[in-house]
Amino acid sequence: MAVRRGSRKYGVGSKGRWRGRLPDEQGQVLVWVLVLLPLLLLMAALLIEGGLMYRTYRLAQMAADAATHAAAQEVDVALYMRTGRVALTPNAATVAQTIAATNTRGQVTCGVPQVWANRVKLICQADLHPVVLIGGPTVHVSVRGRARPAWGATGEYE
Repeated sequence: MAVRRGSRKYGVGSKGRWRGRLPDEQGQVLVWVLVLLPLLLLMAALLIEGGLMYRTYRLAQMAADAATHAAAQEVDVALYMRTGRVALTPNAATVAQTIAATNTRGQVTCGVPQVWANRVKLICQADLHPVVLIGGPTVHVSVRGRARPAWGATGEYE
């Protein structure tokens, strides 16, 4: 027996004939929504937290760069003119911390600037507390700032 297309015997083109032959599909959309909605919300939360982490990293990096440049201006000029060696004044750490705290509203803390190979290095840290994923771990961001002091100082106020 050949099967004809459009035959009413097999339910093509007729309404209601498939109901008895196929399992009931009512409620499938609800199941899909219940399964996929939490996954979509979790992905959105991770996306938001990732953006906030990147923002915190960039904020800490900019603060570290600004604080390092400020500390690099605190060169002991008298020592540099006598020996050619770069050394920072005792006020350099205070200046660096003040610049970092002012530019970030206290979110970034910096350590003590160090001189190595006539360059100033500074390590700053920031903490990110989760906003969307409540109860999640605090993320610690650590960045380095590097700067060179002004070169060519041959006299006072140069």
